[in-house]
Amino acid sequence: MAARRRDSFTSTVSREIGHYVYRLIDPRDGSTFYVGRGQGNRVFAHANADRGMADREDRPTEKLEVIHDIRLAGLEPIHVVHRHGIPESAIGEVEAALIDAYQGLTNLVTGEGSAKRGPANAEQLEERYGMPRMVPDPEHRLVLIRTMSRTVKNRGSLYEAVRKWWPLRADNANKTDFVLAIVDGVCVGVFGECEWIADGKAAMFTGVQIHSGEIADRYLRKRPPEGYFEPGERRNARYWSFAQRPVGRASA
Repeated sequence: MAARRRDSFTSTVSREIGHYVYRLIDPRDGSTFYVGRGQGNRVFAHANADRGMADREDRPTEKLEVIHDIRLAGLEPIHVVHRHGIPESAIGEVEAALIDAYQGLTNLVTGEGSAKRGPANAEQLEERYGMPRMVPDPEHRLVLIRTMSRTVKNRGSLYEAVRKWWPLRADNANKTDFVLAIVDGVCVGVFGECEWIADGKAAMFTGVQIHSGEIADRYLRKRPPEGYFEPGERRNARYWSFAQRPVGRASA
């Protein structure tokens, strides 16, 4: 008789392992499709998503689609606690390093500091830190969206990598003028004529990319303003210009 698949830790084990970083593996090909952090039974929450054990973050996502497809094949996701007993102050860095090590993940949020301090060659580092900071026009109301070059590659285009889904209110986002795409710490795309729509607590936009002209010259190939996307910040979508022309409060 096959052993029953474990779907929780005992209280003793939970106390002993403390904070941990884990991976979810697709048994069909052995690939890691998700990296997360947690304590207690967090590792089982994602793996049991369609059994009502996941939290509010688990709205329909690529990750849940992978889990669903695995189960349609008569299999179960494999969960591996990659490192446990991690000090709470260090868990973000451990998680980020693991996220950086695996390509093609379904994580909605990048690792802590990954977009700025993740893998890069010498030329990329020189470009990232040698670029001047942008000076936004005081009349512009902006949404800055941070992602990574590997996300652009995985999704097929810069537009698809930055347009969804972000923890912003659509009514506030629709009061902004431009969306800036920040990839690996540098603005590489500007989108205008953006229309935001909501899906629960997240929003997405459709828009037109601006390749040249005064707006492009002001923002492209520049780093974000001081104080945006600094080390340790987990938000990947932020407003600029609230102080000058308030458009509401970001739900980020």
